[in-house]
Amino acid sequence: MMRFVTGGACQGKHAFVNGKFPQEMCITIREEQILENMSAGIDTILQLQKEIAEAELSGGQAIIIMNETGSGITPME
Repeated sequence: MMRFVTGGACQGKHAFVNGKFPQEMCITIREEQILENMSAGIDTILQLQKEIAEAELSGGQAIIIMNETGSGITPME
């Protein structure tokens, strides 16, 4: 099983994951990393799929952490 944790920057996502799932592989995706990969011609999705497969082969699960990209703004209407 794969889990996805998202939230604002510096909101304790890593502390939450490490506390709740200490044995699992944590994969952090940064927006900057995606842009760097695009510039270098690296397929971020394929890279992520490989990391998830490695976690599953070791008998664990991958937990993906990513910052919320909506800047915390929620439309009122």
